[in-house]
Amino acid sequence: MILRFKRSDKPTIGVEVEMQLVDLKTGLLVSRISDILSRIPPAMHERIKPEFFQCTVEVNTDICRSVDAVGQELTERFDYVRRLAESLGIGLICAGTHPISPWREQKITADTRYKRLLEEFQLMGRRLNIYGFHVHIGVTDGDKATAILNILRGYLPHLLALSTSSPFWSGYDTGMYSSRIKVFEVLPTAGLPPRVKNWAEFEKLVKILIATRTIETTREIWWEARPHPKFGTVEIRVCDCPSTLEDMLIITALVQALVVHLCERYEKNTLPDIPLRQLVEENKWQAARHGVDGYFIDYRTNRTIGIREALGDLTERLQDTARTLGTAPYLDKVETILQRGTSAHRQREIFRRSGNLNDVVHDLMESLTP
Repeated sequence: MILRFKRSDKPTIGVEVEMQLVDLKTGLLVSRISDILSRIPPAMHERIKPEFFQCTVEVNTDICRSVDAVGQELTERFDYVRRLAESLGIGLICAGTHPISPWREQKITADTRYKRLLEEFQLMGRRLNIYGFHVHIGVTDGDKATAILNILRGYLPHLLALSTSSPFWSGYDTGMYSSRIKVFEVLPTAGLPPRVKNWAEFEKLVKILIATRTIETTREIWWEARPHPKFGTVEIRVCDCPSTLEDMLIITALVQALVVHLCERYEKNTLPDIPLRQLVEENKWQAARHGVDGYFIDYRTNRTIGIREALGDLTERLQDTARTLGTAPYLDKVETILQRGTSAHRQREIFRRSGNLNDVVHDLMESLTP
């Protein structure tokens, strides 16, 4: 089996946003993706598409050459879908989970692949009523992609902490800032990516998984970061879906700068040591449990450091790369998120003031509107 990695000569960007369909009045999830899609021209179905649950619409960008271009495309597509949805009495929200609607009541999209996955995953599959934010960055070759992924996985907790938006789920306060990530990681091909020596080893792994019918295609490797052969990208999948366009663009800029920085170090043969998996797992737990208020284990010193400080250090190290990419103003806004908090902080504050999760949902609807 030959698994070819499509070359990307520039650090292009592609973004996927999993959005929730809710009743405009009650804020509860509604299984109405078919109503949305029936009113969208077929030419747009690659960019506005269904997902596993009928209460989800996925909005994607084209291949973009800048974060500004991502912002323009998402603005236009969000506005288009919002106008269409509202004409049907449907609202849109972005968050890692729905605060109220029970996952047990959500309908699976009528698709052969989804039915097969549900048959395999059973209850674990029905629990996957969760929503992520995926960022693709173009990379020149597979060996580079696998090499930087080994290092990049150490920064997945940083990106998760900055995107946390799922403290409530099915009417419960989970005690987490990201309950979504803990729900998703139970699948056998989800969670942190393993350490992979090179592209040939990744090819071998994929060959074994397909031959043993563990997966049908590489699309079913749901690691929190993975190489994407068809697109020629490294895809970061760890993030909860941010609740505002501003936060989406800040995180996109941070991801691009981080991937480009690691690619530059790969070319200079100066990549840092691969962080131990257990340390990364501990940091991911801190990000999921405490958001930016937690503590990380620093991979260089093996001492604890506040997550806010860790994110500040990371953005400082990426400033030169961001200036070259023209995204330094976006990276400067990481500090804005650290000061005001993520969507999870806002959701908790709304609930603390009102004691009503319905208020949280309606605030999420308003947050998505510029």
